[in-house]
Amino acid sequence: MTESEAIAPDGEYGFAMRIFKESQLLGDKISWYTCMIGKKDTLKRLVSAFYDSDTPPLVVRKGEFLQGKQTRWTVAWSFDPAIKKVIEELLDKVT
Repeated sequence: MTESEAIAPDGEYGFAMRIFKESQLLGDKISWYTCMIGKKDTLKRLVSAFYDSDTPPLVVRKGEFLQGKQTRWTVAWSFDPAIKKVIEELLDKVT
């Protein structure tokens, strides 16, 4: 945990929300935004906040990392319409 995470208002969730709010300002200038999460509840709250926001991401993907007894989650999101199109095309091929 970095010092900025430790002192972020509302802890890990507040830190991740700050990243999300900054990403909304940059929009599709960056293809993917990511954040590593240490608590599953934070991941759920964060993804829910994405969809409840005035500017939700076009694509959201989640992942889980297991190392011994430690579990971490990652969330990636994009505002880029080209990324959304690629993801939709890939999902169409799978289904």
